[in-house]
Amino acid sequence: MKPLDFFFDTYDRIGQLFSRKPGNQSAHSSWWVRLLPPLILLLIVFQFVLMFLWNSEPDAFDPQGHAASLASQRNETQATGYTTVATLIKVSETLLDKRGGYLSNDVMPPGL
Repeated sequence: MKPLDFFFDTYDRIGQLFSRKPGNQSAHSSWWVRLLPPLILLLIVFQFVLMFLWNSEPDAFDPQGHAASLASQRNETQATGYTTVATLIKVSETLLDKRGGYLSNDVMPPGL
């Protein structure tokens, strides 16, 4: 299994970078260094789980039908641009109410 070998090799290399070398560090400071690579790996796995949980495509909708139903609910006539504004409202509500909430920044990991 090549992909898993890559991750295990990377994990070993990270562990070797932070491993205690004789005479360079005290025994008291090395506990956090040995704990750091598994914590980083756990954080990455957690982010992947969130990514797959929050990845859901919304249901498709008919913009003209949605605008017609919105106009009938509000007892309004469909003027020029009514369908565009109704579609914008629906898309905005979908983005705000999606699983995982509104993400203002897609550069950071999920949920930040």
